[in-house]
Amino acid sequence: GLCGLLFPGIIVNLLLSLKERSQLKNIALVLISILFAIVLFYNQSRSIWLGVLFSFGLISVKLFSSIEKENIKINFKYFLYILGVITLICFASLAIYKKNWLIQRAFQEGLSDNTTENQRYFIYKNTLDIIKKHWLLGIGPGRFEEEHKNFSNKMIIENEQLWYELYITPRQHAHHDLLHFYTIGGILGLIALLHFWFYLFRLFIKNPITPQTVLFSGILGIFIAGFFQCYLLDDEVALPFFAFIGLFAGSLQKEDARSKFIAEIRAR
Repeated sequence: GLCGLLFPGIIVNLLLSLKERSQLKNIALVLISILFAIVLFYNQSRSIWLGVLFSFGLISVKLFSSIEKENIKINFKYFLYILGVITLICFASLAIYKKNWLIQRAFQEGLSDNTTENQRYFIYKNTLDIIKKHWLLGIGPGRFEEEHKNFSNKMIIENEQLWYELYITPRQHAHHDLLHFYTIGGILGLIALLHFWFYLFRLFIKNPITPQTVLFSGILGIFIAGFFQCYLLDDEVALPFFAFIGLFAGSLQKEDARSKFIAEIRAR
């Protein structure tokens, strides 16, 4: 989750402001990006992989629409340079992959079907049963594990062969941000969370993209990643996440004030 917050913004910031920094700083950012990429790869969190790809997709759409409107200018010479470097890294990684058993094992485990994710079925099914029963007001905070266990026990009574699977299934949270907040907060909790995300996406879409504001765009990837994990319940992710929101909104307001000031100067 932490890498997902930082990785997309650092990569795109590097692209947008490559010429403005010294070569030493660019090398440092490249090394940090490689470190994040390694951590993301070996962490085997496919949910955050999807979140990072989603962030890159949004940034790309916004970036090229900004180019068409001439809000920003990108030196395509540097763009092609970075594209060439990425291509070389891909070929080098492929060569290393063929000779390094540790990388082969990590990659195969990341895409393997031999995982414990069959437990997600029981997590989601019993969560949906809780929502069906308490769809209006929810069950309240701190009661998810207890309620989930009650529905799991009902499944065991009806299907005794599922006892072990249900016994080892984690039930501390719903492994889905929207479902969890709906379960504990009911309709109002779900509406509040969706409004919160709508506000963030609106901020990103309405404002021009700059090297400063793009640094915090990784927060949008948590929305998609949260469909497969409860990132907003994890303090290590949630605290930097909300800090990034403040920095993101503040940087947008700073850019907006700067644009208005320049427009006033030109008008005079």
